[in-house]
Order: sequence, then structure tokens, then C-alpha cells
Amino acid sequence: MTKRIIMYFSMSGATRQAAQELQNLTAGELFEIKPKIPYPTHYEDYTAVGKQQLDHQIEPELKVVLPSLEGYDLIFLGFPTWWQQPPMIIHTVLNDDELKGKIIVPFTTSMSSGIEDSVTVMRHLTKGSDLKIEDGFRYDPDKRRFVGKTKRLNLI
Repeated sequence: MTKRIIMYFSMSGATRQAAQELQNLTAGELFEIKPKIPYPTHYEDYTAVGKQQLDHQIEPELKVVLPSLEGYDLIFLGFPTWWQQPPMIIHTVLNDDELKGKIIVPFTTSMSSGIEDSVTVMRHLTKGSDLKIEDGFRYDPDKRRFVGKTKRLNLI
């Protein structure tokens, strides 16, 4: 049996909702990714911080180190899509040695963007590593369902 973990970063709660729904479908363990220095709580403020991090390629430190991923076969990695890519805190996660040799299935929450651009960025970030980034999928919080290539991956 495949052992799964669902790691996610959420600001508005939509990605948390997606992670919980994914947990219901897969019985994976949950781990919330949080920055050492919290983002502001208001949308305009945290998007300004996110944009500054992106523009200056600042990878924020994690509040809590990633758990040991030994024994996990599959890692779902969830995040909101910001400017057609993962937030910089996901860059921090992808650089962690705990992910060596793992299969990453990204999932995103976005009202307008698919996951394709984010996957391209993630593959570029991990080029030359032994991480495998799958195509992933998007969660539609209004319909409370996942959309994308979930059937092909036999994940849900």
C-alpha cells in the first residue's frame, strides 16, 4: 500500500479545504507548511509580500521543518497559485533534502489559473534532482472537487 502525505500552504483557507478533501479521499497524513515570519492576514497585504518575495527571489524560512518523509511513497504538495506559479515558500520546500527521491503530486487552488504553469516552474526548480514532479491538478472550492488529470494518475 502506498503511504501518502499531504503537505500544503494555505492563506485564504481554500488550499486547507482542498488538503482536507484530499485526505478524505486518500487517507494521507496532513502537514501544514507555515512561514517562520507569518504573512499578513489581509489579501492586499499578503499578496504584496508574496510579490516582493517573487520579484527578489526570497525563499521564506519555514516555521517548522518538514517531517521525516522516510517511508512515504507519494507527496501531495498543495498551494495557492500566485502569478501563475507556486508561492516562494513552495520553492523553500522543494529545496529541502527530505524530498530527495520522492514523487511530488502538486495541487493548487486558483480561481483563474490552471496548474500547468506552476508545474513548469516546479520542474525547472528541481531540474537535475531526483524528484519527480507529476502533472498535478487543481481544486475548485466552489464545486468542492478536484479537476485535472486525477484519473490518469490513479490517485483519487
